[in-house]
Amino acid sequence: MVGSLILFVLFVIVYILISDVITIIFRLTGMSEETARFQAISLLTNSGFTTNESETVLASSLRRKIARFTMLFGYTFTVTIVSTTVNFFMSLRNSELSSVLVHLPLFAVVFIGFYLIRKSTRFRT
Repeated sequence: MVGSLILFVLFVIVYILISDVITIIFRLTGMSEETARFQAISLLTNSGFTTNESETVLASSLRRKIARFTMLFGYTFTVTIVSTTVNFFMSLRNSELSSVLVHLPLFAVVFIGFYLIRKSTRFRT
């Protein structure tokens, strides 16, 4: 149970990091941060891309290429998440809970570090 929770939170952190990177790439093409973030999340999760704001992505060939890559990456990453989760639960029977709990402090440090980096103004700029 603890291991699956750690794995879930780790996937959320990775998804947020990927979303931030795609947002930065879209911002480098001249999009506002709010529009870039919305489009990055929409493209990664394959939902919500049919808004009026999507026309700013379709208007530029560079942004279309970024969007195409983001969509393919989103599909691939989702399949990876599902297969990793299934493999994790299949192998969880073979491991002991104590071995999972040993890594809990490391997970906490990584999570706190991620939170601090994401909230820093240097990262935002």
